[in-house]
Amino acid sequence: MIRLLARIIKTSCDPQCDFVGHVGGDDFVVLFQSVDWRTRSERIIDELRVEARLLFDSRAQGAGGIHADGRQGVARFFPCATLSIGAFMVRPGVFRKAGEVASFAAAAKHRAKTSDSGFYLPSAVSPSAWGRVE
Repeated sequence: MIRLLARIIKTSCDPQCDFVGHVGGDDFVVLFQSVDWRTRSERIIDELRVEARLLFDSRAQGAGGIHADGRQGVARFFPCATLSIGAFMVRPGVFRKAGEVASFAAAAKHRAKTSDSGFYLPSAVSPSAWGRVE
């Protein structure tokens, strides 16, 4: 699944101007310079939604996921894989430290996970709001 996601991200980016990094586990960072970055982001979400389902057997596809034990050993239902992208513009002088960018990215990703589309773009990114997304 992670290799599938990596392939989809890589083929959706322009290697001449975009950067793809693997943070670890199922977390990636993409630094887009492409002018159509939002379309590319939405395409990544859509492609993973379609291709990830093909990794599940027909029974799981029909059910929309699988029943399995979670991390605490408790049986639960896990829906088929989806992707969430929290995006924001980084402009010169807005963030003073890399940790501030990472904190803002984590907040944007959290908001993306609760959105219906799987995509979140905050309306404002400012030094006073770096720890939260608006």
